[in-house]
Amino acid sequence: MNQGSPLLIIGFISVLLFAIVSVFPNKSFTSVEAKFTDASTGGLAIVPASCPSDPHYAGECSGTPCPNSAPTTGDSGGYVVTSGASQNLVNRHGISFCISNAGGNKYFVPANSPTELQRFRDAIPRLPGASVQ
Repeated sequence: MNQGSPLLIIGFISVLLFAIVSVFPNKSFTSVEAKFTDASTGGLAIVPASCPSDPHYAGECSGTPCPNSAPTTGDSGGYVVTSGASQNLVNRHGISFCISNAGGNKYFVPANSPTELQRFRDAIPRLPGASVQ
């Protein structure tokens, strides 16, 4: 075997690989979700989630939603959750949760601002008979 043979073999393999790549081009894969994106200010494609990572109430993403809407106060300043209320949806200011009240107390859910609504939601575990699903 002479000194030119290894170079000839390497050249032949290179040409062969180039031919294979040219005949079978790599087709890029585009996800179905990419068709439903929004452009961010930085130019990235944002794909909206169909459901939050941390659902607010049981069934929010599984198709078994909170069946009842919590009644609002007359002045629309919040909601009323009466004794015995079961699975009442509170949804305002981008905050959603499903509340039940098995206790004897009637609760006013303040909802004039996101802050007071979130504070009430955080306090539910400490309210007698109240629970979040």
